[in-house]
Amino acid sequence: MPPASMDAPRRRRRKTVPNYNSYIQKAMKNIGTHDTTISSKAVQMINLIVKVGDKNVQNLSSHLDGLSRALEGDLALHRSLITDTVFDCVHWLQPKTPVYGTLVGLLNAADDEFGAAVATRTQHELQRALNDHAPVHIRGLVRFVAALLNARVLATAPAVELL
Repeated sequence: MPPASMDAPRRRRRKTVPNYNSYIQKAMKNIGTHDTTISSKAVQMINLIVKVGDKNVQNLSSHLDGLSRALEGDLALHRSLITDTVFDCVHWLQPKTPVYGTLVGLLNAADDEFGAAVATRTQHELQRALNDHAPVHIRGLVRFVAALLNARVLATAPAVELL
């Protein structure tokens, strides 16, 4: 008589889809806003940044170009929101780190100060992760430094100094 586990039908594994709604709520909480006070423009920007490159990877370059052009106009007003969202994505959505590095590179082409601010914050976040002994966060930030290097936001020598 075969074991009971052999009688049971095999189940297919479902692909896990990230729960962006819970992530967006975390991002809003991290930037110190609540659902009643955050503007619909800010929610829309967070949604666009979080979901970039999810649906059709073949058109990723056109999606990134369109998103960077859309964010360029809002960069002066919503710089901290954009930066916070990118860093939250780098922390929580690590497989998409190269996408966010490229996005920062495209925004850096429009505003050099944005790239400098991201590089400075990367250094502070990496130091904080090292002090907290957080290996997963350290690995994500090192990937992000490599993505910034690839997007020409950082030169080789400063990237090595960050590490």
